[in-house]
Amino acid sequence: MVRIKAPENKNTVEGPRNIFSKSKCCDKAWFFRKFNKDVEVREQLEVDPKHHRHFIVRGAEVLREIQSQCGNCQISFPKQETGESTVIIRGFKENVENAKKRILAIVEDLEAYTTTQLDVDPKHHRHFILRGAEVLRDIQSNCGNIQISFPKQETGESIVTLRGHKDHVEAAKKRILAIVEELDSLVQEQLEVDPKHHRHFILRSAKVLRDIQNKCGNIQISFPKQETGESTVVLRGHKDHVEAAKKRILAIVEELDSLVQEELDIDPKHHRHFISRGAKVLREIQTACGNCQISFPKQDSGEALVILRGKKEHVEAAKEKIFAIIEELDFLSEFVLRSQQHTRREPSPPPSKQDNQNVEITGAPWQLDSLEQFPTIGNGPAPTSTVQKPVAPLGGQACWGKQR
Repeated sequence: MVRIKAPENKNTVEGPRNIFSKSKCCDKAWFFRKFNKDVEVREQLEVDPKHHRHFIVRGAEVLREIQSQCGNCQISFPKQETGESTVIIRGFKENVENAKKRILAIVEDLEAYTTTQLDVDPKHHRHFILRGAEVLRDIQSNCGNIQISFPKQETGESIVTLRGHKDHVEAAKKRILAIVEELDSLVQEQLEVDPKHHRHFILRSAKVLRDIQNKCGNIQISFPKQETGESTVVLRGHKDHVEAAKKRILAIVEELDSLVQEELDIDPKHHRHFISRGAKVLREIQTACGNCQISFPKQDSGEALVILRGKKEHVEAAKEKIFAIIEELDFLSEFVLRSQQHTRREPSPPPSKQDNQNVEITGAPWQLDSLEQFPTIGNGPAPTSTVQKPVAPLGGQACWGKQR
C-alpha cells in the first residue's frame, strides 16, 4: 500500500520499499499528474462583501450553477452579517481552479457594474411608466437590460436609479435625458369645448379623437369625464402638433354647431320596418342623406320620438324619405285590410218557411180552363177542345180548373 501526503508545499510518499520502488510513484511526472488530479485542495478567495449577494440571492442560483459546472466542488460564502470577505473553495485541484476563475470573472463583471441616480421631474415619470411601462422597457431592452427604478408616483420623489454595466448605464442615462429634454420642449394648451360635443369625439372607441392624434404627431388629448360636465379639453405635445390639433377640433366643433336637430313623432308600429334586417332601410336613408344621425327609441320602450341630427338640408331630405315610407306603409296596410273585408263577406241567411207559404204562382198549366189554352208547338195543329175535368184531392178543393 502506498500513501501519499501533501501538507502545504511538501509532498511525501510512504510505503514498503519493494512496492515503492516498483510503483509509478518513482516517476516524478506521473506523481504530479496524479497529485494535481486526484488530491483534494482548499483555496481561499477574497471577494468584496458587496458582491456576495449576487452569488447567494434567488436560492444561490449563481453559486449552484458554478458548482455544477466545476465538479460539484464546495464553495462557502461567509454569513452576510459578519462582513467578512473570505470565500472558501474545496475539491479536486482542477475543479477548484475552474471555480476560482469563474468567480473572479463574475466579480470582475460586477465591478464593472455601477449605480447612477438621475433627477427627473415627477411630471415626466408618467411618460416612462404609462401603457405598461412601454417606453421604459424599450430603453432597458436597448441598453443591456439594466435595472431602472422609478419612485412610486404618490411619493412625489424625483430620483430615478439606474444599475448595470457602466457602458449600458451610460447609454440608458443619455436616452432618458434626451426624452426628458424632448418632454420639456412640449407645450400644453387648454381648449373650451361645449360638453354636448364631447360625445362626438369619444364615441365609437374615440375614433374621431384617435384620427386627430394620428394626424397631429400623436399628441395627448384629454377630454374630461362626461359625468363631470366640465368643458376643458387639454392638449399636450410639440407646439406645431398642438396647434394643428387645436384647429382641427375647433373646425369639427364649428361644423357640429351648424347641425340641426329635429324630432319626429312616428307610430312605434312602423319602427321595426326601419331597424329590422340590420337597420337596412335606416342605413340606406342615412347614406342618401349625408350620413345624418337618425336615432330610434328602444323597441320595448313604446316611445314614438325619432331624432334626426345633421346639416339642415340632410335632415330635411331624411325627414321626407321617412314620411314617404310611412305613407306607403299606411296605404299598404289599409289596402290589405279592405281586401280581407271583401273576401270575408257574410253569407245571406236562408229563406224562412213562412216566406215560402206566401209565394203566389200564376200561369201554371193547372190554372188553365182547357187544353185549347196551351200554346202550339211549331206549326202543328191546335189541341182538341176536350175539356179535362179537374182532379180533386181526397177531401180537398179541386186543383185543376178555372181560376176563381
